[in-house]
Amino acid sequence: IALERNATSAGPSAVTTARLEEARGLWEGLILASKGDRNLAREARTHVVTLYGLLHQLEQQVPPLQRRFSANPPDLDAGRLLADVQTRLHKLSESERTLRRLTELAPGDGDSFLSLERVLVLEQNLTGAIEVLKKATGLVLYATPDKPYLNLAYAYTLQGDVPAAIRAYQESLKIEPPSIPRPLVYLELGRLYMKQGDDGRAREAFAQAKALDPGSPVAAEAAKLTERLR
Repeated sequence: IALERNATSAGPSAVTTARLEEARGLWEGLILASKGDRNLAREARTHVVTLYGLLHQLEQQVPPLQRRFSANPPDLDAGRLLADVQTRLHKLSESERTLRRLTELAPGDGDSFLSLERVLVLEQNLTGAIEVLKKATGLVLYATPDKPYLNLAYAYTLQGDVPAAIRAYQESLKIEPPSIPRPLVYLELGRLYMKQGDDGRAREAFAQAKALDPGSPVAAEAAKLTERLR
């Protein structure tokens, strides 16, 4: 990270390029070394794709990544990196194909399902995104099992299906430990209950948000919304 910051602040030069290449090599090495550590792998991929962009290498990385992903056996790390590069290049249909293939090859990989959901939302395919998230909620090995439910709730909200969004938020609250702060979940639940005209449950949800994080911006927003209830 220090190499990235120093290089990007130094401005364009041969030295800057060398530093960025060095940082890229380190993060690519971390992808290879992160077997079993999904959080580290995800962070490393994010840095690698950012460095590809800074080095103007996004397009040229696609063919070698495609070859590695198409090999026998396929290199799944290359496939995940390929999908991230394709998304960064706004080649959403190609990224979708890559991610669908990844979910077939590694059906327990929650990150690939969530990446696919994000791409489908960007393509404005909410129905497809919801179907993907339904599958993701059943992944026992997913590192943050409440996140698919939260994304599912958001997708249902965009689609206008408030009861389904509420059910998804409620399911997320059953999972411990949470990956998303509970006050935020209760705040969103309160908003949805308001939309349904269920002021009693909205008041309860806002009270939970305030009690769990008193004095915070979330609590302040919950208090403001509570004043609008009958």
